[in-house]
Amino acid sequence: MTLLIAEDSERIRTMLKSIVGSFFTDIFECGDGQKAFELYKQNKPDWTLMDIEMPVMDGISATRKITSANPDAKIIIVTNYDKDAFRRNAKEAGAVKYILKENSNEILDFIKQ
Repeated sequence: MTLLIAEDSERIRTMLKSIVGSFFTDIFECGDGQKAFELYKQNKPDWTLMDIEMPVMDGISATRKITSANPDAKIIIVTNYDKDAFRRNAKEAGAVKYILKENSNEILDFIKQ
């Protein structure tokens, strides 16, 4: 299986890879939403972990673009924002799950379902 990690913090990308990396054969990563959209189109990963606040294009907009191009895309928002409005926007954009970074250990459990 393949994974795309879209997160502007290299430290967080490293942490996410340490949590889920052994489950995936290939991992693509980037630091902004526009690049996430481009990498998604090129690689069609099985799963995408998407931050919300990133430069160039935010994660909600990137999620919307990806799911518009591929409605079957499986995108998990991984963020620090514990707000209902963000959760609602993520769901409307097509995200399949919304996980707080402090609960990142839940990612693999969700993917394995």
